[in-house]
Amino acid sequence: MLMLAAVHAARTGAIRSLLLDDVDLGNRRLTIADRTRPIDEFTHQILLEWLDYAHLLQFA
Repeated sequence: MLMLAAVHAARTGAIRSLLLDDVDLGNRRLTIADRTRPIDEFTHQILLEWLDYAHLLQFA
């Protein structure tokens, strides 16, 4: 999640409070601290990889 801080200037509290509902991969939008921002290709790829990883952990 360091990437969210670096690319989107998100504060740690805002990152910790993110929910899946804050991520709209289909429309490539991310809501952080009540601000909706476009998701660039790098952020999109990192989020997809993180979600895959989290899914694997759930069923490990």
